[in-house]
Amino acid sequence: MQPAPFCAKDMSVEAQTFLYACAFWTVAADEKLRPAEQDWLVEQFGEEGVTKSLDEFVALESDEFLKAFDSAVQALPDEDKAIIYPRLEAWLLACSGVDGVRTPEEQRTIAKIAGRMSLSSEIRRLAAKQQAEAGSEPTPALATPVAAEPPGGQVSQGLRGESARSLVGHTADVTGVAISLDGRYALSGSEDGTVKIWDFEQGSELRSFKGHTMGVTSVAFCAKGKRALSGDRMGALRMWDVDSGKSIWTQDAKRGGGVTGVAVSPDDKTVAAGSDVGILALRSVEQGTEIHSIGDRKRGALRAVAISPDGTRVLAGGDDGAIRVWELATGREAGTWSEHQGGVMSVGFSPDGRRVVSGSRDNTVILWDAATGNPVRQLKGHTFSVMSVCFSPDGKLVMSASWDHTVKLWDVEAGRSIVNLESFGGSFSCAAFHPDGRRIVIGGSDKILSIVELELT
Repeated sequence: MQPAPFCAKDMSVEAQTFLYACAFWTVAADEKLRPAEQDWLVEQFGEEGVTKSLDEFVALESDEFLKAFDSAVQALPDEDKAIIYPRLEAWLLACSGVDGVRTPEEQRTIAKIAGRMSLSSEIRRLAAKQQAEAGSEPTPALATPVAAEPPGGQVSQGLRGESARSLVGHTADVTGVAISLDGRYALSGSEDGTVKIWDFEQGSELRSFKGHTMGVTSVAFCAKGKRALSGDRMGALRMWDVDSGKSIWTQDAKRGGGVTGVAVSPDDKTVAAGSDVGILALRSVEQGTEIHSIGDRKRGALRAVAISPDGTRVLAGGDDGAIRVWELATGREAGTWSEHQGGVMSVGFSPDGRRVVSGSRDNTVILWDAATGNPVRQLKGHTFSVMSVCFSPDGKLVMSASWDHTVKLWDVEAGRSIVNLESFGGSFSCAAFHPDGRRIVIGGSDKILSIVELELT
């Protein structure tokens, strides 16, 4: 059972009202209030607090409840928000999992709560406010200061751990990053609706691809590095010519939901795009024509997509906490892996295809046997949602980037964290290894791409 990061009884009256609204919405999602959940609420709020709060919310119709919820959010002072918001998801996961059964409905509700509150944006606003009140300027996400500025980019001074260079150009959160196989280029997507190509060594912006009308959620290079793929929240999928910056094709899934994750097969023939309505679209790289449309809308959003190194399978992790496996050529479902207690936000294969790594809203990273789907090892250490995971080029390390403002590198065999990069302000949403294995690129809420030189022994 996951422990609660705080007790509601220790909070203000406004905070207790808000927290009970969150808890009530979560446990009512599956229309069952189990004894263990009732006991947990009493432990958190006290008998009188539970009775009073229940009377306030239980008789409300859905639209009335949402109005009451919004009012509770608005009434919450920033002092309470600063304490609660960074830990709210963990608190709700503790609530929904107290009986040992965290249902998909509860998991989807936790994501809805975070979305309705614009939780990640609010966390960033509160962090900026705290910095301003402390008399300090907002800082980039990475690195201890170094004496000289390297060629291309600027020295970043916001993260404890290693020295870094910052690539500045986006005007909103960086949501996706990829590195070309030859290591020459970095590709980034942002909530500002742009996709950018960067010279990795010089740290300079080469091109900005414009055409998305909403925030870009994910990006990927084709294997040959001549094309780049991006998807956005409105469901648009675009293929770009890297050299010219021109759009090769666009597919708008008007009823297929927003794009949540993309991947390209190693043979540069197939595109996989996950959506927030639970559908995985397989399309041709050349023209974007649909090959297969697979998935299940009833199971909630698919948040992460990966294709195996041999090009035979495609994985998708979703809000229901499961990883689903399909044959890439036929679209036939080949299995479901379940171990996470929260939505799966990122998945990736090891270079040899023998292992899979996943990161989740339950704050954990899991290593899987790719052949059997059995969990091999669970890596714990993050305190908030793990948004991005990937293997190093030699397969010996796993990197995880989290909303807890840290990036961790894990020794795969030992199962322990060997590097911890801690942000002074920004949270992290995406990360990738350079092919040389000595450098990583990280993006997140500070709008910056940071290239970090690792000092591994």
